[in-house]
Amino acid sequence: MNELEEILGGAINEVSTKLQNDITIAPSEKNLKRKAAKLIKGKATPIKMSLEINREFHLQLKLYSIYAGKSMREIIEESVRQYIKKHPLE
Repeated sequence: MNELEEILGGAINEVSTKLQNDITIAPSEKNLKRKAAKLIKGKATPIKMSLEINREFHLQLKLYSIYAGKSMREIIEESVRQYIKKHPLE
């Protein structure tokens, strides 16, 4: 695992823990399965989201994206997908 994946993995884990602690009403299992099926089939529409990161990490990610020839969004999405695949929820 490279440094970028470690940083993103740690940030994602921290956010995931916070979200799990903040959620007071769990959606129904049927609703979750329906939403997951849409995401897997690629029928979900893109959404915008905000993320606060420190300036040094932003610069590191931006430089990495330039040298890799990928957008920052592509790198983050790929990293999150890999993280989720490696750390399935029980």
